[in-house]
Amino acid sequence: MKKFRRALSLVALTLTVTACGGGGGGSSAGQTSSTSTGNVNVPAVSNDPGLTLDPSVLTAVVLQGDSLSVPVIAHANKNFPSFVNIGIVDTAGVLNTNPTIYGLDATTYRAMLTTSPKLAVGTYSGVIEVRLCKDFAVICAQPHEGSPWKLPYSIEVRAPNLKTLSALPGAQDWTTFQGNKAHTGYVPVNLDVNSFSLRFLAKSNIKTAESDIVTQGGITSFVESDGYAATNGNYIYTSAITALDEATGSVKWTFPTSNYRLNSPAAENGKVYFVGDENGRQYFSVLDQASGKQLAKVNSYSGTYTTYLAPVADEQSVIVPVSFSNGVASFNPTTLSTNWLGSRVSDYSPNSDRWTAAMDTDFTYVYSKNSSADNSSVMVAFDRKNGQIASRVANPDDKNSNDSLRSAPAICSNKNLLMTRLGSYLTNFDMSSSKIKWGLRGEFNSNPVCTGTTFYIINGKTIEARSLESGALQWTWALPSLENFVFSTRDTMPLNLILTNNVLLATSNSSVYAIDLGTHKTVWTYARSGYLSMSKNGVLYVRNFEGYVTAFNTH
Repeated sequence: MKKFRRALSLVALTLTVTACGGGGGGSSAGQTSSTSTGNVNVPAVSNDPGLTLDPSVLTAVVLQGDSLSVPVIAHANKNFPSFVNIGIVDTAGVLNTNPTIYGLDATTYRAMLTTSPKLAVGTYSGVIEVRLCKDFAVICAQPHEGSPWKLPYSIEVRAPNLKTLSALPGAQDWTTFQGNKAHTGYVPVNLDVNSFSLRFLAKSNIKTAESDIVTQGGITSFVESDGYAATNGNYIYTSAITALDEATGSVKWTFPTSNYRLNSPAAENGKVYFVGDENGRQYFSVLDQASGKQLAKVNSYSGTYTTYLAPVADEQSVIVPVSFSNGVASFNPTTLSTNWLGSRVSDYSPNSDRWTAAMDTDFTYVYSKNSSADNSSVMVAFDRKNGQIASRVANPDDKNSNDSLRSAPAICSNKNLLMTRLGSYLTNFDMSSSKIKWGLRGEFNSNPVCTGTTFYIINGKTIEARSLESGALQWTWALPSLENFVFSTRDTMPLNLILTNNVLLATSNSSVYAIDLGTHKTVWTYARSGYLSMSKNGVLYVRNFEGYVTAFNTH
């Protein structure tokens, strides 16, 4: 049966979206999870079966001042003759006009509706009209049979919960890429999703997410960076390290730069460490975490600018990715003098960009393209004391001509070091015996997270739980059908997961999820996507590409 005609493709479709002012209000009381999934008080509606709307009731919880995008799917179950104009109407003004509408196929469309950022605290219930009209949809004097279709909604707007910060037992600060120097993404805490609450929303003036957030001592730090092509063809960058006060969400300090592109920071020892580029030379810079004052700027490296993930640091050393000629460097965290530079040898050719090292007590690990010219890879272990190569394990099955690694070793134990090349290959190295345990091919889009005998990783549109020992699949969790795990191609950071004792935190291109490790079910979600971090105070951060930082209390 012919349904929506092919003429109703996104290009040919006439879209008229209308909304009038007004609004409603109500009690701000509501469920403790961030998206209502239980019974809500909304008007009853009855619709013609010719069009199906999904969800049948639109529910969301939003922080005051925020504007969330919520999807609505419309599927035609019958033919609509003649030309169709679509109108989406909310006379209460709770949902903004001009939604983005995508044609998914000849019979199915998705509209991304956004909540108004001007709503006061309260619960707003009403009905959206979806009109299919032969004439102008604002008037709709000639509706198609069955039009309008009605979609009830309940939107709860909550005030920020700036309650007194307290340490979450077991949690540590998120000090580098994937939380710690081993990059496990593991936070040894038990979370009660019913205790989650929105703490604050911060908005950057620079709309890029060049790094995730690192935390230390109640201060969160991240890179803001943007670039544009100058008339001479060179890129001019506007970059800064910004620090927020975790208690209030306000900016504590900003360290700006001019035509100086910055990489992701690490926070340790009361300092912020990062690598940047200025006029073709690479710098290792150190800031005071409390004030943002620059303590050191080491100009030691030259060559083509390279994008790196964050350095790793502890009380003994700071390990920094550097230029192609040296690969990796160790600095003293107190004096900031150079301990050693990792030499480039015959089978060790550092990746060109988007990588960092991992550390355990004795060794620093770097994953690299092998210089044997066959595009295979190698895991190199440097002695932390002197920088000498202690061992190396070739990985002939991981062949990739793309130098952009976008991941780092995850040290799950001395016998299980996981390494993924995003989009293609996952390997488990047993560095205690200098051998490979196993390797897997797949569409891996995250660094693995691990604890005990299990690790978790994004593979295509699913999250997989697998055995560390064998790589065997244990269970999976799938995204909703219209979401994916891919951000913008401009992103320099891979997607990430946070693993706790009882839930796994994940983010898609539209939402953040908490997945129960026992039931494998979603137990909490919020319609904001981005890179995830968690502080020792149990504050969960979601930082997205548009420059928003959303913070949640988790206890």
